[in-house]
Amino acid sequence: MKRPNIYFKDAPSGYTLCINNQCPKSSDCIRYQAYLTLPKNEKTIRVVSPSYAETNTESCAFHRPVQFKTLAYDFSKNFNNMTKIQEFSFRASGIQKFGRSEYYRLRGGEKGITPEGQEFLLNLAKQVGFETTSDQFFDRFTDVIDW
Repeated sequence: MKRPNIYFKDAPSGYTLCINNQCPKSSDCIRYQAYLTLPKNEKTIRVVSPSYAETNTESCAFHRPVQFKTLAYDFSKNFNNMTKIQEFSFRASGIQKFGRSEYYRLRGGEKGITPEGQEFLLNLAKQVGFETTSDQFFDRFTDVIDW
């Protein structure tokens, strides 16, 4: 799977950037890497104070290594292979965990499922007696930046 590039436009709203190009950790810091793609027309940004960044290059509390997480999408196909009792129990527990509208967005692939959510759903499938693997249970996977 191809890893996504880091772009300022993809960062969460109000994400704190770092502008310290002298930091030895800048090549692996998502805050600095996002800063490098800052559009020229951006009027305001939130940054780590330059005076803090200059004095804390080795032990910066704001250093955030570039990391990725894999989101899974769509698990609706599994209900064709579950018994009605398995499906009912699975759906009830899924709705209790995620809420009704969120559960159906995840189920239909409208929204990505975090690694924690994937683990919950696979354990839930096992609890209701539906043995499967991650690759069989979910339709597709995408790597995203873990901001």
